[in-house]
Order: sequence, then C-alpha cells, then structure tokens
Amino acid sequence: MPGSGDEAWDGRDFGPLSAQFRADADTVLDGETEAPGGSALANPDLLLRHLGRLRGGLQPGQTMIAGAVCRLPWFEPGTDLPAEIAELGQVAVSLVQAPASAIRKAV
Repeated sequence: MPGSGDEAWDGRDFGPLSAQFRADADTVLDGETEAPGGSALANPDLLLRHLGRLRGGLQPGQTMIAGAVCRLPWFEPGTDLPAEIAELGQVAVSLVQAPASAIRKAV
C-alpha cells in the first residue's frame, strides 16, 4: 500500500507482532498479539480482489481498515488513540464528534 515518508515496513507479511495501543491514559494493548487470521495481508488482499471485480477497486483517497489486532472498546469523542507496532511504526488519531448532519438516524 503506498505511503510517504520513511516507512519501516519492508512489504513482508506478518502474523505475530508486538504492539502498544492506548486510549488516553488507558492501556488497550501492550505486548504480543497476532494479525487477524494469522496474516496481515491475506484479508486485505481478498477484499481488494473482490472490490476490484465488483466495484472497480479501491480509489485514490479511500481508506481501507483491514482489521484489528486487539479488542476495540467504545471510545468517546475527544479520545486520543496512539498506537505503535514494532518494526512497522506509529499512528495516532483523535476522535471528534460527528456533526449532526453526518449522523444517520435509525429507522
């Protein structure tokens, strides 16, 4: 998957990994875990092949979430979520409240 900057990932698949994930001051994950299904690339590869056949593939600007390496509890707006996967790198996101116009109402 394309990116920019000094990526640490060399393109190899991985299953077992070491990761840290926090939600503000709470630790969600700290230690050894495994990619979903044992392979970080198998499920995204399958999804992308199906998307390519059915919907024209992943388009520039779209984001694909390939799975989680730990449980994902509910996070309230305003939560900071920093994470790091050894030999892959760091990522962080801050959740915000969606504007009312963007929230679908259940029928």
